[in-house]
Amino acid sequence: MERDSISQIKVELSRLFEEQVEFFRKRSLGELAPVEHHKYEKRRERIRQLFAELYGMRRVANARYWSRKEHTALDKQASALRQQRLIEIKLELADMSRRCA
Repeated sequence: MERDSISQIKVELSRLFEEQVEFFRKRSLGELAPVEHHKYEKRRERIRQLFAELYGMRRVANARYWSRKEHTALDKQASALRQQRLIEIKLELADMSRRCA
């Protein structure tokens, strides 16, 4: 379930970043309609919300993991996979963000 949520967030963020890139492209060409600035701000706020959601998911997973006194090999492996996936998403999003600039 958590992996599905992360995947959905990734898909939405990819779409939002692509729309932001298009906004900057139009702005550089002077082709922006007045309503585009409002849409840009709404997307930017949604991007912030999604990053906050990812951060919250990471905190919950970490708290759940560290609340246990002992960890099985499976627990440790799952924690490492979650951590690695979050790092991958962070790197992907950073790359998308650079492309928007």
